[in-house]
Formats: sequence, structure tokens, C-alpha cells
Amino acid sequence: ITTKYAMNMSQNLISFDFPYNGGSQLTIILRKKGNETDVMLSISKGQFLCGLRECEAAFKFDDGSIQSITMSEPSSHSSDLLFVAYDKTEQKLINQMKSSKKLTIELPFYQEGKRQFTFDLEGLEWD
Repeated sequence: ITTKYAMNMSQNLISFDFPYNGGSQLTIILRKKGNETDVMLSISKGQFLCGLRECEAAFKFDDGSIQSITMSEPSSHSSDLLFVAYDKTEQKLINQMKSSKKLTIELPFYQEGKRQFTFDLEGLEWD
């Protein structure tokens, strides 16, 4: 089975306190393995603050309304990676990424509160 990836890194860096100081960047990862597609968010340094199973992220495309997206932790319980929880939502987000120029994502972080990351979506290619 072939696995394909597409990644986009945030335009901005967020400064967290020690031990994650020095600037953290958020990456959107699209992964297609066989018929399964995943939308993931990864932080370069830091820890997402997600409840026992799920948490909410705020997504805003261009000047559209804010969408509350349910995220879930990976089975490894890693605190630097989140998955979009529902397949139907994943496809909707991918379609919006293809047709938008800008995306802002706000996520909760351990001992840091909610922080926003901005992405340039122009030219995104995804089969």
C-alpha cells in the first residue's frame, strides 16, 4: 500500500515558556494510505492540551466563520500530535484548504492557553 503525504507549516512561530522556548511551529499533515485519509496537526515544540479522548480546535478559512473541529489524540498518546476525529470532517477540511487562501487554527496548549497559527494555502495540491 502506498502512503502519500502533504504538509504545510504555519507562517508564524509561537513562543512558549521553558522547556519549549525558542519558537514553536504548527504543521498540518494530510496522509493518504490506501482508501484512508487523515488530517493531523503537529507542534514542533510543546504539548497540546486535549481531554481524555477529544478536544476542540477552532479553524477559520479566509474571512469565513469559525468552525469548531473535534480533534483526538493518537493511540500512542503523544501530546504533540492531534488527528481530526471524524472522516466526514476531514474531507470537508481538505476541500476548504483547496479553495481557500488563508487558514487560522487556534488550539489549547498545556500551561500556555489557546494560541493561533496562520497558514498560507495558495497553491496547495492534493490528489
